[in-house]
Amino acid sequence: MPIAEPRQPEPPHQGRLGFVERLRWLLADPATWRDLRWTAVNLVAWMLAAAGAAIITLGLVLFIVPVLSRVVPPPAFPGNTKPTLALLGVVIMAAGALAAP
Repeated sequence: MPIAEPRQPEPPHQGRLGFVERLRWLLADPATWRDLRWTAVNLVAWMLAAAGAAIITLGLVLFIVPVLSRVVPPPAFPGNTKPTLALLGVVIMAAGALAAP
């Protein structure tokens, strides 16, 4: 894919660019700001993908643990039964699959 605005050439200088001159050159370059925007969008996309995977994993744990383990305490309230927790796990997995990008 062709890049619309390539990086600007280095400014003319004698010897090496100092820190301040290099910083001014980078901050004035539109390509630097394009790269920073891409980095922010990419980070948000990875966080959304990780959140979807985490929700699916939580639902899987909620589904498997009550069915295969004795870790779940006896029901202290009406919603704490093994079938209810297994159903909740399936619902959370479905929600995670729908929310995943």
